[in-house]
Amino acid sequence: MRFKNPPAPFPTGEVGSVVELTPRAHRIKKLQIGKGIFRRAPSLVQASASTLASRESFHHIFPILKSSFLHKFLLGLLTIPLSLVFAQRPMILTESAATLGRQRYAAGLAFEYLSKSSAPSPQSPKSLSRLFVVALHSGIAANVDVNTDWRGRLIGYRADGASVTDWGDLTVSTKFTFLPEGRATPAFGLRTSIKLPNTKYEPGRLGSNEMDYFTHLLISKRWGAVEARTNLGFGILGDPRVVNNQDDVYTLAFATIIAMAEGTQSFIEVAGITGYQDNDEKVVFRAGIGTAILGVEWNLFGSVRLMGNHRDFATAFELSETWGIGLMMRKEFAWDVFGVEGEKGLEDGTEE
Repeated sequence: MRFKNPPAPFPTGEVGSVVELTPRAHRIKKLQIGKGIFRRAPSLVQASASTLASRESFHHIFPILKSSFLHKFLLGLLTIPLSLVFAQRPMILTESAATLGRQRYAAGLAFEYLSKSSAPSPQSPKSLSRLFVVALHSGIAANVDVNTDWRGRLIGYRADGASVTDWGDLTVSTKFTFLPEGRATPAFGLRTSIKLPNTKYEPGRLGSNEMDYFTHLLISKRWGAVEARTNLGFGILGDPRVVNNQDDVYTLAFATIIAMAEGTQSFIEVAGITGYQDNDEKVVFRAGIGTAILGVEWNLFGSVRLMGNHRDFATAFELSETWGIGLMMRKEFAWDVFGVEGEKGLEDGTEE
């Protein structure tokens, strides 16, 4: 999909070119882009769902994607003009509204590889490896979590064979469940996140070297072995190419998690983001499967970009990868740090 009046390309055709925009011109450009994706949301989602259901794509792997119910479910959720911004990779982007619980923790270690069909510029990597990605989520109250996610060691590979390395960004977030799940109502929560500028923009262009802020409304509901999640949110991104400039973005993400057997579950997910400047709006399909072995969750997951270009504003392959694959090991445990018995998180509002 392309806008009728797309933003003018950078003079050199490279992502790193600096363009000075007047405040008024920049606001108009963002407004045109924001209106463009929401005006075209129904056709966008129908095209994405049709791609998923086509014989050439995924239906021979995931037959459930052919159902008319899922097609309507996709259409209904993706036309919502808000949702979660990045912040949760790897594994499932879409956050649950449920919390871990007081004195309960979850630790994860992951490895991920992402690739693009072409690099945005000669200075930008065509593929990326994330090594030793670390996630540490802590339940400080029955309905409050504090999460720390670090991208680990980044290794980018350029089209000319050269490689660049850097340390990944650190994201710190808090999650608050303000309405637990009931028998007929979903759980609602709020999540705020700050991405610290740990990864440099130059010379490797593996990050933006800017601080970003995100806030999201979290909604989740369980029906037996199936859990549905929807995240609605807003983000403010720093711009490494224009001095004293920021970009406002709306993104969307939702997921369905299915318990297949004891200790084994799978998920499917669609995540999208509005465009800004020379970046267009993107939609990525993700899926994965996990199982418990010796008390540790082993999760294999992958992603395929359904729509959008390969430019990503130096945010290191956030929804701009052509495809990706990853492995994550995760362990949830209780730790009585202060001598207080741990409490279960607010997963639902039913009483025993």
